[in-house]
Amino acid sequence: MKKQETRITFRIVQIVLLCIAIPGLILFFYSSSYYSADTAAKEALVPDDAVHIVEVGNEYTVFSPDNPMAELIFYPGAKIEYKAYAPLMRSLAKNGILCIMMNMPYDLAILDTEAADRVIDLFPQITHRYICGHSLGATAAAEYAAKHADKLDGLIMLAGYSAKNLRESGLSVLSVYGSCDSVLDLGEYKRCLELLPENKREYVIEGGCHSYFGSYGLHSGDGKPSIEPAQQTAETTEVIIMHINSDIALREKNE
Repeated sequence: MKKQETRITFRIVQIVLLCIAIPGLILFFYSSSYYSADTAAKEALVPDDAVHIVEVGNEYTVFSPDNPMAELIFYPGAKIEYKAYAPLMRSLAKNGILCIMMNMPYDLAILDTEAADRVIDLFPQITHRYICGHSLGATAAAEYAAKHADKLDGLIMLAGYSAKNLRESGLSVLSVYGSCDSVLDLGEYKRCLELLPENKREYVIEGGCHSYFGSYGLHSGDGKPSIEPAQQTAETTEVIIMHINSDIALREKNE
């Protein structure tokens, strides 16, 4: 009887260990294949007189201009090295936005949607704060925004959508995607628009694709863009800056 009980106990332990190990192995193999930052991204990490760049361990990178008008916390897309977004962060910083580019566990922002809490109080002198994300990182950023609307002025989504109800959040919301994007599920995107505030803003980059919000090459399954990466970065920067300027002006008018 004791031998039989021992066997049963051993088998239960085996099953429990397998239940723990299998999801971990799946996650490991899934995340071990990712999109790396390319040469342009690495070059954008070199500071100059216009933008001060500080890499804090392997947690986040700060792109800081002199006298920033707002702060933007950025969540990268799934399986994309966070440094791939350095060109966009640098471009925004040159236009007066202090950007904090977050690194995520296994390159999956959805595993750490609360990451912004680690940096949101680093620059208390900045009174206007936005959270932004690309692709699945946009969904993760929206989840944070839904829980912490009181800490933010707005949410900016690049080729992504919110799965959370933000209609009464009081946040300004901007959604940007490329007309040649073949990765974004447009059906789901349009369905989720009803979860956003009525005054949300949408912007479509003609000729833009899913991949060019970062600098890591072309995403598997993406459409064929008709513009260069630098052009998409410049246009994305322009629409974000216009949105933030407009939002700040409106908020200050209503104070």
